[in-house]
Amino acid sequence: MLEQSPLAVDETSRGVSRRMVVKTAAWSVPTVAVAVGIPQAAHASPGDGVVLFTSAFDGIGSGLPSNFSVRTGATTSAVGTAAAFATAAAPWNNTGGGFKNVASADGLTAASDTTAQNASTDRAVAVRQVTATDTGVAFTIDSLSTADVTGVTVSFKAQSLDASSPRQTTWTVDAFVGATRITSGTTFTTGNSTFGSTSVAAIFPATIENQTGVTIRIACLTATTGTGNRATTGIDDLTVSATSTV
Repeated sequence: MLEQSPLAVDETSRGVSRRMVVKTAAWSVPTVAVAVGIPQAAHASPGDGVVLFTSAFDGIGSGLPSNFSVRTGATTSAVGTAAAFATAAAPWNNTGGGFKNVASADGLTAASDTTAQNASTDRAVAVRQVTATDTGVAFTIDSLSTADVTGVTVSFKAQSLDASSPRQTTWTVDAFVGATRITSGTTFTTGNSTFGSTSVAAIFPATIENQTGVTIRIACLTATTGTGNRATTGIDDLTVSATSTV
């Protein structure tokens, strides 16, 4: 379920409506698909949709999914440095900074207490920004291959989870191939005393295609605006998809 909210999204996007084929060799990890080849049982044809990565993040109590990282020190010229992730469940309004395991906004409201949040099996990977992480925090999907695909798209739910936080954070969706940054043109905001979840979809230009070692990133690259507490921002139900060219 998607609870629409006042989160602002600026995106250039289109849906991926064709039949989806998972491009993966890691069938033992059901929530994560990394593009390292198409299994024998799931041949793609030109025009078929393929999933390069997907996670609902419901298992993050045991750690982050493979090929997914949280980072600090992200800039327009650097992906950022891998950071610690706290696997224990945390409430949305906890003001301690860091990357956290929180309840997804789906099925809950801004008034849901810590007991309700901890009981929720629908989880989101989140960050609480503080002074030291006012800018440069990021979520990344790492080591992707975009060989033989086109129309690479990342879609997810962006969640603003603490309505008591008045500062606003602007997020950018981009990618790196080596040291080269590729922008999608998609931004969205969290905080500003809002609570809720909104769907974001970002389509990358052709320069991301037929590459290896691709990193796709959701990052805060500019200072937050306003005063008071900074946002708790969650990412849920993240998928990287494309269209097969072979």
